[in-house]
Amino acid sequence: MQDEDGNTALALAAIYGDINIARRFVNAEGGEELLAIQNKEGEIPLLMAANSGRKRMTRYLYLRTSSHVIDQQSSHNRVLLLERCIQAHIFDVALKLLKSYEELPIESLPILHQLARMTSAHLQPSLWQTIVYSLKNGKIFLFFLPNSNIQEESTIMDSCGLKSQNRERVLGHKNEFLQILWYYKDIISMFNSSQLREALVYDAMLEAAKHGNVEFINDMREANHDVLRAMDNHGRDIFSYAVLHRKHNVFQLMHTLCGNKDIISYTTDMFDNNLLHLAAHLGPLSDLNLRPGAALQMQREIQWFKVHSSSLVFSLSSAIYSPCIH
Repeated sequence: MQDEDGNTALALAAIYGDINIARRFVNAEGGEELLAIQNKEGEIPLLMAANSGRKRMTRYLYLRTSSHVIDQQSSHNRVLLLERCIQAHIFDVALKLLKSYEELPIESLPILHQLARMTSAHLQPSLWQTIVYSLKNGKIFLFFLPNSNIQEESTIMDSCGLKSQNRERVLGHKNEFLQILWYYKDIISMFNSSQLREALVYDAMLEAAKHGNVEFINDMREANHDVLRAMDNHGRDIFSYAVLHRKHNVFQLMHTLCGNKDIISYTTDMFDNNLLHLAAHLGPLSDLNLRPGAALQMQREIQWFKVHSSSLVFSLSSAIYSPCIH
């Protein structure tokens, strides 16, 4: 039976995430046929579950739904499911979908933008963010993890007594995220500058800088060094986005990649702003609101300006014009 929208009872269970009901339907005699029934929009229950962000339901339905059913309408369904899984941070299912491809289709490249926008899913906090762990004995540990890798984070968590199951949950998403990026590196490595622009990879790099996603920037840079030339229509590059959006981890990464002396080439955007001008701009309100109170907000802005002005003034006064890419 289907309602006026073409949804079966299993489809409604998929949308609302009731996995016990879903199991009863699928395990009933002939129940697996429900997995293939499309609603009026041509969507099967698996796609609906992913679109609603139902992680457990998506995992269950993906295991029970055959690949033939997923592709029954068009091959676009697989890309759509991949996009929705990444958007909902269901990385384990996304990885299984990627492994099902012999070669990634070009139409999956826009997913790079979703990967670039992620900030918390892969657990890479910026200098201004902290991770807090509460232990059994009531002690609370606050520590920074700027530009750290999985091994370093695991060591810190061990020293703080974090349970192995919790550690796996914390680090699992990051590890899966890095594996997903690995699948896209092969495609990106074969692109020239015009192809990178047409596939909007440059735009994805700027999005990653805006959201503090250093893993994305570093992995794409390893695949194709040309991605570091990303620039928007206003003449602002990755450095500019890092400064303008207060992403210290991205700024530090680029600073490391470019060397201590040739931190930037002396360029300005279409408004004649250099990086020092951008550092003087008021930071994003959503970022400022992390610390309540106007005084603390101003203090943080001053600290940000001091840190970057010292580096930028040194570069500008030395008249270094060498670019980051060699």
